[in-house]
Amino acid sequence: MEPEHTFLKDLRDFLQFLRSLWGVLAGISVLFPLSNAFLAVIPVDDGGRPFQDLPPAVVSAVTMLTCIFLTFATFSRRDRFTGPRYRGRYARSARICFAGALAALAGYVLAPSGLYRVLITESPDSAIGIALYDGLFAVLYVVTFALLTRAFLLLAMLEYFAEANTEPAAVTTASGVPAPTADDGQRQDAT
Repeated sequence: MEPEHTFLKDLRDFLQFLRSLWGVLAGISVLFPLSNAFLAVIPVDDGGRPFQDLPPAVVSAVTMLTCIFLTFATFSRRDRFTGPRYRGRYARSARICFAGALAALAGYVLAPSGLYRVLITESPDSAIGIALYDGLFAVLYVVTFALLTRAFLLLAMLEYFAEANTEPAAVTTASGVPAPTADDGQRQDAT
């Protein structure tokens, strides 16, 4: 197969995945860091906390790029999601990623006051303390969203790509008619 046909097929597969319900959920997790521009869901700019010298827009941009990279990197391994050997590993990895995201979020939300006092207020060399403080919270913010994106994406792909050598559960449209499936076991959206 020519490289252009492979690229077009891969692009078509990716766009078809994004149109599914699970693809939409994975897409939302990629775009969630932008929500702080509209709603202060997770504090990014709260009177100098958690960031002192690091602009929150930079942290949000790095977070988005990381999540987009994870999306493409995970989707590029989509052939592994049909193998029984990998499916259990990916399901376990999704749970671990979700728990890790919650732990990173807890650290991000609960630790600023104590670390601010230790690294900035009580530190004799405030510049190094500020750099450590900003770096730590930037990493916690990026890790939180990266792990959430990875968890949702793994669950999405496990659901979307059927296990090899098994018949996927019958999907029906709103009228009760069986929804068509693609040749490679992928579910197609019922329209």
